Amino acid sequence: MPDEDYKLHAKSKLEIEKRKLAKYLAETDYVVTKINEAIALDEDVDTLKAKYSETLAERKSARARINEIESEIGVL
Repeated sequence: MPDEDYKLHAKSKLEIEKRKLAKYLAETDYVVTKINEAIALDEDVDTLKAKYSETLAERKSARARINEIESEIGVL
């Protein structure tokens, strides 16, 4: 039973982390929308990419971590 408790606790922690990361992605979706809109309007995208480079990098990391978490949950 202790092993099952550990797995349940570990899964719960991973799901909480995943929700936080998904929330961050939702909160920063506007960056991707701005860039896509600039592309659609044939406007300068490089300026936006430079302005939001840190956010874009953090979003990439968040997506990668979500994928890791989903794999980890699948093993538990």
